[in-house]
Amino acid sequence: MGQAAEAARHLMAGASLSDSGFDLNDKHILVTGGGGFIGSRLVELLLARRFPASLTVVDKFTYAGDRENLNDVREQIILKELDVCDEALGFDVRRPDVIFHLAAETHVDRSIENGLPFAQVDFYGTAVMLEWARQWGSRFVFVSTDEVYGDLQTREIDVATEDTALAPNNPYSAAKAGADFMVQAYHRTHGLDTVILRPANQYGPRQYPEKLFPRFVYLAMSGQDLTVHGDGAQLREYTHVNDGAMGILLAGERGASGSIFNIASEEYMTVNEVALAVLHHFGLAETRIAYVEDRPGGDARYSISSARARKELGWEPKVPLDRGVSHTIGWYAGKWANELPEVAA
Repeated sequence: MGQAAEAARHLMAGASLSDSGFDLNDKHILVTGGGGFIGSRLVELLLARRFPASLTVVDKFTYAGDRENLNDVREQIILKELDVCDEALGFDVRRPDVIFHLAAETHVDRSIENGLPFAQVDFYGTAVMLEWARQWGSRFVFVSTDEVYGDLQTREIDVATEDTALAPNNPYSAAKAGADFMVQAYHRTHGLDTVILRPANQYGPRQYPEKLFPRFVYLAMSGQDLTVHGDGAQLREYTHVNDGAMGILLAGERGASGSIFNIASEEYMTVNEVALAVLHHFGLAETRIAYVEDRPGGDARYSISSARARKELGWEPKVPLDRGVSHTIGWYAGKWANELPEVAA
């Protein structure tokens, strides 16, 4: 790179980070779960908006991780197929200045069927990465979930803030809550530089078909009824993956050590409304919704305040829910127009 280009590079970097607490430019970055839905979008943003010295992606590439998600950035990253539960993982990667830890098992239904993988990956895998972060002296950005707050309806809480006590109801959210507490413990005990994010439900392209939006599209396109647990009135706060990933980036950059941030659009849909949006897109009858028994450990309502992230990180969601939903349904419909995906059991 010539001197003029190098100068311009640093000028651009500085212009975008005038109020930054941790400059991601020229840093060695590690993203776990970087082949997944949110992780791959974060990787793309890091490379498009910042100038890392290196960016290593660690992913085990189980059923939900997909190398195809990284096709556009493959030449710009160091890709390692590794398991975060492997205590020797740190010997196989370059010491990072910052770790974005997204590797996790994430599906509530799967956690109800068998909670062990969630305890292993979500809790123990986080503990492994925390120990490496302590040895390396790395900044540690952990992506938790709003599900750690539990069902706000039964708790009679209108909106959860970062100070609301955690009350998980299912094995997935319990494992994430345990990891959340472990991150806080490493900050308090070891002085580890940590930031925690608790994002609301995210949606958008490249999500595994078991998740709500792609699952409904898959069912509609395969001629099946859209199965809805319970009465479908469960209320969720949906945030587009582009906005969620940007929140993670900004938290890694601007979040104070030990801080916790909710990330949410503060726009809502019920499960019924998502189903109807999919049916209307394909011109299908509303009678194509089939109601089934509600799952155990299900939560009726999530609602979190992102006021702290907006104030301290300067984060704002850019994708309105109506436009994002329409685009997302259209994206899956186009991708699967000729062939529907195989869905892991």
